[in-house]
Amino acid sequence: MKKISIILLAFTVVFNSGCMKDKGFDNQEYGIKDPAGSPDGVGFNLLNLSNYVKNVGLVLQDTPQNIDSNSVIMSFLAEAPTTKDIHVSVAINDAIIDDYNTANGTTIVPLDPSLYTIQNATVTIPAGSKNGYVMINIPSTVSIDPSISYGMALQITDVDNGCVVASNMNKVLFLLAIKNIYDGDYVSNGFFYHPTAPRPIVDRVKAAFTNSATSVAIELGDLGGSGYYAVLDVDPISNDITVSPFPGSITPVFMFTAGLPDTHPSGNPTGYTPQWANSSECNNVYDPATLSFKVRYGYAGGTGYRVTEEIITRQ
Repeated sequence: MKKISIILLAFTVVFNSGCMKDKGFDNQEYGIKDPAGSPDGVGFNLLNLSNYVKNVGLVLQDTPQNIDSNSVIMSFLAEAPTTKDIHVSVAINDAIIDDYNTANGTTIVPLDPSLYTIQNATVTIPAGSKNGYVMINIPSTVSIDPSISYGMALQITDVDNGCVVASNMNKVLFLLAIKNIYDGDYVSNGFFYHPTAPRPIVDRVKAAFTNSATSVAIELGDLGGSGYYAVLDVDPISNDITVSPFPGSITPVFMFTAGLPDTHPSGNPTGYTPQWANSSECNNVYDPATLSFKVRYGYAGGTGYRVTEEIITRQ
C-alpha cells in the first residue's frame, strides 16, 4: 500500500547545567534560562510555554482520497549537541485535545488511530547532533471528512541517559487543516455579463477554499467584495462542475453549461452574445491538465441574468 509520510523534525533540549522547575525548563523566546545544577533536559521547542499548538495542512487527493502534507516540524531546543545517543519516547495523548477543547470551547476531534501509524515512537538523537526524526505514515486509502476539525497530540513520555523531560515543554498539539486538491491560489480571466455594467475580468487573483472533499468556495466573478461566493463541486470521474451558492451568499445560482442565456424571466434583456475569445470553453468543467475551472454561472437580477464566464487557473 502506498503511504504518505508526515515527517516530524525533532531537536533536543540539552543542558549541561540548568535549574529544574518542577522538572521543567524556562524558554525565554527560544533562549534557555540556565541557572546551575540541573540534569540535561528534553522538551519541545515552543515559542512560549503556553503556545503548544501548531497548524498542519493535509491535502485530500485522488480517488480514494489521498492524504499528503508538507513536513510537520516538531522542534526540540538544544544549547549544544549531545555528547551521547539520547532516546526520546513520544506517544499520542488525546487528553491534551480534551483539555484544549475545555479551555477554548473548541470541538477538535482526535484523528482515529486506525488512520495513521507512528513509525518510530522512540526518537534517537545521535551523539554530536541536536536532531531526531519522527515519521507518521497515513495510508493513501483513508477518508477524512474536511468539515470536521481534527487534531493529533503528542507527548514526550520518557528519555534516557540521565536526562529529564521538561514538564513545561513536553506536549504539542497539531491542528489538522484538511484541504482538497483544488484548494489554492488562482488567477481568473473572463467576462462579466450585466444588463448595464458589463466588463472583462483580467488576471484577477482569487483563492479557492476547501468546502468538502471535492468542492471549493470561490469568489463569483469579481464580486467577492460584495459578498458573492459560489461553491464549485467537481465530479472526480467526469470532471463536470456543479455550481451552488455558498451559505450566506446569493441564492440561487444558475449554471449555463450549454451557452449564454438567450432569454430571462423578466424579458429584459433577451440574452447575451459572447464578448471574449474563450467564451466557448466555459461549459462548467474542470481541466486537470491545466488545473483550471472553466465555468459559466450567475444569478438573476430584476432586469436580467448576471452571468460570469471565467477560466480560473491554479498558480
